[in-house]
Amino acid sequence: MNDHRDYTGGGGALENPNSDGCSLKSRIFVGGLGASVKPNDLEATFSSLGRVHGVEIIRSNDRNFGYMDFEPFSDKALSKLFSSYNGCVWKGGRLRLEKAKEHYLAQLRQEWAAEAAQSATITAEVDASTASNTPDKRIQMLSENSGLKMFFPRLKKVIHKRSIFLKRFK
Repeated sequence: MNDHRDYTGGGGALENPNSDGCSLKSRIFVGGLGASVKPNDLEATFSSLGRVHGVEIIRSNDRNFGYMDFEPFSDKALSKLFSSYNGCVWKGGRLRLEKAKEHYLAQLRQEWAAEAAQSATITAEVDASTASNTPDKRIQMLSENSGLKMFFPRLKKVIHKRSIFLKRFK
């Protein structure tokens, strides 16, 4: 499979209010791109309705699509973007615009930051309580708050396993 990616700038779809407080930065899926479309073309085309922070174009076999981080100038600019460009023929392809999920790297960074904050609070709680507790009590407190989370797609559930390795040392 021939897979080619062009990427310029931008991070994830951060949902932050603009300086006006009226618009949000969104990640937009742009499907049906023509073979000759470049990231600069998308930026130039959509810049009349808002600011384009980053463009990623994926070319695979006969499919050409892309993602862009878009910050509209006003509240109605995002709906105008979808109504005016969705379904139109542009540079040899029929455009299809949809709101996309957040970029997976930005989502991972947020999850890592949340986990680091959670582990810092757990460590602080354990350290505060260890002054009066024995080491066995500390291991028990750590094992209550830590564990392995596994996602099972067929069950559509996340199952939390308590620290299995601590049972071997007891």
